[in-house]
Amino acid sequence: MTFYILGQHHIDYFDGKPNYYSYQVIIQLAIVAILTLVLALASGIYFTVKKSKKLGHPLWSAASRNTIKSAAIPLVTGGLFCIIVTWHHLFYLVAPCMLIFYGLALVSASKYTQSDIFWLGICQLVLGILAAVFVGYGLVFWGIGFGILHIVYGIWMYQKYK
Repeated sequence: MTFYILGQHHIDYFDGKPNYYSYQVIIQLAIVAILTLVLALASGIYFTVKKSKKLGHPLWSAASRNTIKSAAIPLVTGGLFCIIVTWHHLFYLVAPCMLIFYGLALVSASKYTQSDIFWLGICQLVLGILAAVFVGYGLVFWGIGFGILHIVYGIWMYQKYK
């Protein structure tokens, strides 16, 4: 969807040039990002509630509170930082920042949940650093981190804890 929006505005993401995005493009991309976040949170909550009921575990426990608190600090900080980066039209830093702050949130939350989350966080951090180095490919790294890596991780976790 992101590449479709950029294409509609004749923006070649891979041309290696810094692009100036109009507010219309920014709003459209923000809508895509918000919808993605809402769908991710909704599916995460759905599957957590479903598994909690299946196992007969309480949904809200000390571990879940600690996990949320631990992840919220880097996530909120990263979200605010991404807004500031966007405000300054440094769009090429948004994808790396998202990956890095999300990776930090996972590493932080891993203290209160399965240790496998730690390694997912490390992978996100590495992808974020690579996205910051290879500036013109931030969306590709973003897609790998939030798409492919989560699918592979989800399949692996499902098989491991079946």
